[in-house]
Amino acid sequence: MANPDLGSTKATNNLRTAKAMTDRADSLKMKSLYLKVLRAEICRELNSRYAPVDLWRFTDQQAAERKKKHLYYMELANKYYDELAVLDSANAYDYQKLQVKSDY
Repeated sequence: MANPDLGSTKATNNLRTAKAMTDRADSLKMKSLYLKVLRAEICRELNSRYAPVDLWRFTDQQAAERKKKHLYYMELANKYYDELAVLDSANAYDYQKLQVKSDY
């Protein structure tokens, strides 16, 4: 179920659990391209969860923590999309278009 409230922790925690599961599967040397696409998409969604929206609701410390997480997941998503561009060179342009840009 979608939860549009970016400050909600339920959806974010579910995404973090999904990321941990995909990381575990990757550490077990699963070679599925779909797994790698899913991992990149999860990081992209986590990146958007920490976007600088409604920052007035958060204290300065919480806003700084959100920015740090936003940048962390942006770097991860971009790294995973770069890996996908190498693995699936026929669709490399599409993966490059999915690269995440910082909102901060």
